[in-house]
Amino acid sequence: MHGRSPTDALHLAVQAYSEVPEPHRTAILGTRARDVIVGLPTQLRSGRAARQLGKLLALPAGQG
Repeated sequence: MHGRSPTDALHLAVQAYSEVPEPHRTAILGTRARDVIVGLPTQLRSGRAARQLGKLLALPAGQG
């Protein structure tokens, strides 16, 4: 997150993941997106931005 806030990193992850075409949203991409949440300080993992990314990752294929 070099020089950015954790919330900025989450927003960037949401934006980047959302822009990836559905057929390219592989398990490894989802894992890396989840790593953003895991890398947060504990108190931020339940924040709005983290929940938004978690919900996006939990959507069934074709609904993100």
